[in-house]
Amino acid sequence: MIAHGDDEGKLKGDIDTVRGLVVPLMGWSVKKVHSYVLELQKQGLIYYWQENNEWFIEFVKWTDYQYIQKDRFKRSTLPKYNKDSVSNLDTDRIQADNTSSPQAKLSEMKLKKIKISEANTENKPSQNNENSLVDPRTFQPSNEGEVAAWEAWNQLEHTNLMAFKVTYLTALSKGLPAENFYQFVSEIKQDNTIKNPGAVFNNKVQTYLEGKEDRS
Repeated sequence: MIAHGDDEGKLKGDIDTVRGLVVPLMGWSVKKVHSYVLELQKQGLIYYWQENNEWFIEFVKWTDYQYIQKDRFKRSTLPKYNKDSVSNLDTDRIQADNTSSPQAKLSEMKLKKIKISEANTENKPSQNNENSLVDPRTFQPSNEGEVAAWEAWNQLEHTNLMAFKVTYLTALSKGLPAENFYQFVSEIKQDNTIKNPGAVFNNKVQTYLEGKEDRS
């Protein structure tokens, strides 16, 4: 989803639009995409709100990890998130009320069943993922680290299902922080000379881990 944000980290948040942009070829249902967006919101990675009957998404730490040259920067035409202009109702309820279909209600129920780690939980892959092949098409993130790992795979190697476990969940299990996934993806996406983004990502992870060992 990061690659589809404008230069200020915003995009339209209508779920059909998000599905068409992010996973057009993966056959995900509106319900699944909606639950994924809500998970990102719950993890504090995005703002997701309704304004003037339209839905919008804004990445919370966009300016921390996106490096855009001044001569290429284009100011966003979308509104900036302002908590004072958003209804007092939480966005889960707004979405459910605004979309009175059974799909929206089912997605809200499904979200409640997702095991979300508490704020002080380490961002490590769940034990169920450690010894088996993980299909990213059906994967349900349970913490901020797993969300970041999925995002990185989706941006860099979405056609390589095996890479999700071998490269991205492995990096998470070795201690790569969630914010570094986004930083590495940003750096790789902006370098048009890179032919094998997965290999470059692995090199960045290795460099980070070696530096971490030197500092300890």
